[in-house]
Amino acid sequence: MTNPARAVETEKEGDCFFFILNPLTFNGTIPFEMIPGCFLQKPNRDQLLLIQERLDGFRIPGGWPKSFHLGYNSQWVPHPTAKPESKAGRLEAIHDPKDWRYWIVRYVGKLPHKRDENSIIGKLRCAADLIQNDLDIGFGFLYAPPPYGPMFFLTDNATFTYVTEHQLQNDQLEMTPAELGQIGTIFSLVEAAEKQNPKTYKLAQQFASLKSLPRKSDMQVLGYFSILEALFTHKPKLNEADSLTHQIRTKMPMLSARFFGRQLDHTGPFRNTPPETIWKTLYDYRSKLAHGDQPDIKADFQPLRDFPTAVRFLKEAVKLSLLLGLKDPELLEYLKKI
Repeated sequence: MTNPARAVETEKEGDCFFFILNPLTFNGTIPFEMIPGCFLQKPNRDQLLLIQERLDGFRIPGGWPKSFHLGYNSQWVPHPTAKPESKAGRLEAIHDPKDWRYWIVRYVGKLPHKRDENSIIGKLRCAADLIQNDLDIGFGFLYAPPPYGPMFFLTDNATFTYVTEHQLQNDQLEMTPAELGQIGTIFSLVEAAEKQNPKTYKLAQQFASLKSLPRKSDMQVLGYFSILEALFTHKPKLNEADSLTHQIRTKMPMLSARFFGRQLDHTGPFRNTPPETIWKTLYDYRSKLAHGDQPDIKADFQPLRDFPTAVRFLKEAVKLSLLLGLKDPELLEYLKKI
């Protein structure tokens, strides 16, 4: 005989899943448990149809067939005689569904669902953004009993900015079990910080929220620097030796050399420019933006080479700084004072 209490309880919980925006190539065993109870896996048929329907609702370049999703079930094939800088080519279907690159994170959710940045998916997104090749966790579907569910859920604008940025190029992202395993470790740090280190926890969540901005926006630069300043700087005294520029350009190379968990490469992207010069130039660029100017990196800030190079470097520096703050808040407080 069915236990009525258990039947009611079961009706309040069921599968939830969120779509991974990156087209993944994963060489591990699936389903892969990223954190306890949350699994990376391929969608089943019903889940796939829900995903494809929503992707069709986002912008598709004119002339492309509906349900041709670049990077997931189709790929861009350059014309054999086209120059490298040319976009000439064609959209080509990936015919075997086994090779499609739709992936989801699935977990069992219980009503009422927590939907803010402190939810399990909010913290998982925060952790996934801090690995070197960060994952973009997009829209999702939350459990609700028939006939109400599953309920479409969009946490913020990050899905739209991803699709817009990658509408003409959505390269596959290769992931290993070791890389995905880092997400679980970082997730534990994020969870602990929620109560024990709330300032850094909030900054980590703000870092994740920057993906709602256009990915090529100057506001990304200002957002990254606001996080670095909040982590490592103090209110400057009235002398140049204590200015924010001085604090950033001296502290960041020292942190990279002595405290970051993985190496921050200063030399490769910037052709052996000294680290202090890189950080001074980056901060000068940030200051121009903050004062409403429209600086040209290639013309006015040549050590930075170009905007994509500068932003990739800055983003990685912020990730490493946040990880340090989550792991060692006492060190962070000490560094703020010097």
